[in-house]
Amino acid sequence: MTITVKTLLLAAGLAVLATYPATARAGIADSPVPALQGQTAVDLFSVAGVTTAGGLGTYFSCTNKSPIAALVSVEVFGEEGGAPCNDASAVSVSVAPGASVMFATQDVNSAFFSAHLLTSVPVYLGVGSARILSTVKKKKGLLCTAFVADASTAPPTSMAPLNVVGRIGPQPPTQIATKTPTPTPTSTPGRCGDDVVNTLDEECDGADDSACPGQCGSPASAFPCLCLTIARERVIEHANADLDRGWTGRSHDAHVVEGGGYVADLYDCDGPGGPDSTCTVGPSCSAAPHSSCATDAQCALLTQGTCRKRRTSVGPHCNLNIQQVCTSDSDCSGTGDFCVKHLHGPPLPLSAAGVSVCVVNVFSEDVVGISDLATGSSAVRLRQRAMTYLGPTIEGPCPVCGGFCGDPPLGPRNVCSVDADCPAGPLRPNPVSCITAAVCSSGANADQACRPNFPYGGQTSLFGTTSVDCLPDANNVSGPGVDILMNPLTTGAVSLQPTVSCDAAGFGGKTCNGGVNAGANCTIGSECPGGTCSNQCFCPTGGGVAQKPNDCVAACVGGGNDASTCSGNTDCPGGFCHMADCRTNPSDPDGPNEGGCSAGPTDGVCSTHTFQSCSSNSECAAPVCPFCVSGETCVSSQRECFVNSGIIRVGTPEPTNPVTVATFCEAATSSLAVNSVAGLPGPGAIEQPSTITLTGLF
Repeated sequence: MTITVKTLLLAAGLAVLATYPATARAGIADSPVPALQGQTAVDLFSVAGVTTAGGLGTYFSCTNKSPIAALVSVEVFGEEGGAPCNDASAVSVSVAPGASVMFATQDVNSAFFSAHLLTSVPVYLGVGSARILSTVKKKKGLLCTAFVADASTAPPTSMAPLNVVGRIGPQPPTQIATKTPTPTPTSTPGRCGDDVVNTLDEECDGADDSACPGQCGSPASAFPCLCLTIARERVIEHANADLDRGWTGRSHDAHVVEGGGYVADLYDCDGPGGPDSTCTVGPSCSAAPHSSCATDAQCALLTQGTCRKRRTSVGPHCNLNIQQVCTSDSDCSGTGDFCVKHLHGPPLPLSAAGVSVCVVNVFSEDVVGISDLATGSSAVRLRQRAMTYLGPTIEGPCPVCGGFCGDPPLGPRNVCSVDADCPAGPLRPNPVSCITAAVCSSGANADQACRPNFPYGGQTSLFGTTSVDCLPDANNVSGPGVDILMNPLTTGAVSLQPTVSCDAAGFGGKTCNGGVNAGANCTIGSECPGGTCSNQCFCPTGGGVAQKPNDCVAACVGGGNDASTCSGNTDCPGGFCHMADCRTNPSDPDGPNEGGCSAGPTDGVCSTHTFQSCSSNSECAAPVCPFCVSGETCVSSQRECFVNSGIIRVGTPEPTNPVTVATFCEAATSSLAVNSVAGLPGPGAIEQPSTITLTGLF
């Protein structure tokens, strides 16, 4: 998908509260507004992303701009809606004209000593919501802000603002409402299939095919509205990828969206049958050795001719000058010009340990490299910005395109297949219909038409169907996006070695990497016969949580107590005690290079909804897990980890169905909860099964 910077900023910055016929349920959408100390109050503002978890609290600050004193309060709701978590009337505060008040969900430190606690004891909120109530009847009479902060230190080590959105439309009703009707998809102008070349993605469209008469890709093909006469490949990424993010291991073994990927132009080859089957991938100079390029000037300096680059190149470029690289519209100076960016597949939903995110990957460079179409071997450089948004619930990190329960826009709208998936229960007092029409469940395009099928949308294993038309619109915790560089993304082998000094306490020293003393503490190479004395971490530190090699406990290496927990070498006769001991796990279904904590800890997850943490079977059933299915059990296993000696992944070259692999480093987000669960900053790795479709080669 192609987007403009303007479109992307709208998707990242707007919080939309649409009015909609309500289905009866408790929650922020339509719970009756309580009186405050006997006085009539109104719901003035709504806040998403309210958190009380992992040492974080949420803080609300309001200033009374009206000429009279007013009661102000905050009513908090859990991530599944339901009844409020606090008594808004009991915690309401009278605020004089011009005065301010602060409320907090978590025990406060000295930095916010004047804040009023909303509950007598903290109530766990993974990702909840809140509404700000007041006896002031108009929004302009009250000025409010909200933010998440570290509740344990003064000053806070981490803070992040939340969107405070004014209520649109009438106040929530106090009576039971009628069942929600199915939203009607609305047509969207300017899309492939309307027989007019009218979007940035199109070279042709049906009968409008003057660029390549009779050779225009159909809307449902691998090359929609692109000329089939130009040598190209479509890389179709499959959902059964193995995505491992961060050093804690809790965000390992994630999958991706089915049908994501990209289109790349091919040069300097004849096709799989040869005689020359080795192609240059992406923008490149016209003369050998065909270095990658963005502009003619770069090729001139290399005396390699001109830069071969088409509008389909995925790196950001100006609309009127595709050789002008851009990061924003201001880089494109021509009249009416703007910066064009491409999404790397539909939004990616991720959830683990009570924290969920929706990741929108945006290419920040062109994909360039080499591909042998005969053998299927390839190696490309792929760079993207991972725009990361806090998910509203752990079971629904991203908006979906169809297949959601027909609650009001601020309701749970959980993923469904049939009406029976939307019963009365913990999520809603009355059953609702399952919306199967192709419309967005939430975000800026809530209830608007979307494309659920390849290459615009795709299914995920647990989180429904996401689409490039259904982007998240609030709680961006990554600014312009976390920089992810995969160089190379290859069908060969890759490794990431521990060369960085860790900044977590107890891990700043070096250990032997390889050899007979692998894992033992060292200061010089001679202490590591057959190996090297190296640092223990894989990626640059700072900006998030303190980095360790992994989150494993210490274990004995060698001797009679091998793989047993230890606190020092005396616990390991005949061996030594190794901090954070992670070893390869040959039985791991994702491959022999995956790691497991030899002595723990162990993690429990529900057998079907594997993002749901548990310690017993009861936590895999309602009411603890309202979205779990009958018969789910709690399954425990050793925690995943990156092996201390190095992260190794091996791909599979194959002309049609290759497996590509990459390692990378991922910087921290502005969310302490996300950083703590995943272990960011930290390393990452991916094994990506794909299908290659070619066109324009003869």
